[in-house]
Amino acid sequence: ASERLSERKTPPNAPQPEEESSPSDDAAIGVRAQILRTLRSPLSLAAAIAVALLVLLSILPLMDCRRRAHDYKNESVVVDIPDIPNFTEVLTDDAATLERKKQEEEEKVATTSERTPLGDSTSSWSPSSTRKAGTRQTLKIGNSEYGFCWIPAGEFDMGSPLSEEDRGDDEKLHHVKLTKGFWLLETETTQALYRDVMGENPSYFKGDDLPVEKVSWDKATKFCEELTKRLPKGMRASLPTEAQWEYACRAGTKTPYSFGSALNGDNANCDGNYPYGTTTKGKYVEKTRLVKSYYDPNAWGLYDMHGNVYEWCLDYYGDYPTGTATDPKGPTSASNRVIRGGGWGSRAGYCRSAYRYRYSAGRRYYLLGFRFLLVCD
Repeated sequence: ASERLSERKTPPNAPQPEEESSPSDDAAIGVRAQILRTLRSPLSLAAAIAVALLVLLSILPLMDCRRRAHDYKNESVVVDIPDIPNFTEVLTDDAATLERKKQEEEEKVATTSERTPLGDSTSSWSPSSTRKAGTRQTLKIGNSEYGFCWIPAGEFDMGSPLSEEDRGDDEKLHHVKLTKGFWLLETETTQALYRDVMGENPSYFKGDDLPVEKVSWDKATKFCEELTKRLPKGMRASLPTEAQWEYACRAGTKTPYSFGSALNGDNANCDGNYPYGTTTKGKYVEKTRLVKSYYDPNAWGLYDMHGNVYEWCLDYYGDYPTGTATDPKGPTSASNRVIRGGGWGSRAGYCRSAYRYRYSAGRRYYLLGFRFLLVCD
């Protein structure tokens, strides 16, 4: 009977005897039990999902960066410059290209600083009380000759009378005395001249005999400093003061323009759709024009003092002084510098001899250039 009992098979659903477990097995079983208990809790499950999402989101940017680095390897990035239509500047991160550009800039600076001075004689440029206004003299800079007109010491009424049409509140009429004469460039500074001194040409409208534009006050004064290094000892270049500029522009006249009281684009490069002193509309060429090519000079031999491009003056912009002023130089400090003369896109009224405007010293614009004067200290 006992043998028959021992041979009896165990029922299929009967529990099997457990084997003795090790400490490591007990730990694994505990972890699994803890995970099961965690997953049974809705809040714990949500927290686990959130952690998993955060891990995934932290990995995705790294994967995207690797993809972008692969996609843009050895490619150029094009940046649109909104100041001028259809103008783009291409930037590259290629090390060889950047190094080449750096070397070119260094060579350009070296070339500019090593140019031969313009001579040692200043006798013919020295101030003279007997020299006639408008006397012309040339100076060779680079491969070209540039004309300068003598502007003698003198007195004039600066600003505009109350009766002048469209005058600004900042054009207060006052008497000015200039005690020293100077030589003023007969044209606006050309692109060829600017490039010869500075080794660059920032202009939007390109042409050697077009006025340079898109030049800031800072760059214009830097030009004068660089040119002075090449002038004979005792001679220097400078922007004109606002008083010197208007005195030279008027050339002895008291009318709104050096050529009379009306302008519609026929006597200066401006927007003739907005005439001054006449109802007749005139030309609007919508760009700068070659210097000394289209309009007559004033009585002292100066071209384009009205229109073509605005011209920087040395002064800060501010209110005129009260009473007579001797050799005025404007305020000692302010936010903006003076510009004068109007430009190719200006209404005719903005090209008047007395009209004033201002820009910050770092401003560059394709209506804005300069001319400079020479003095012997």
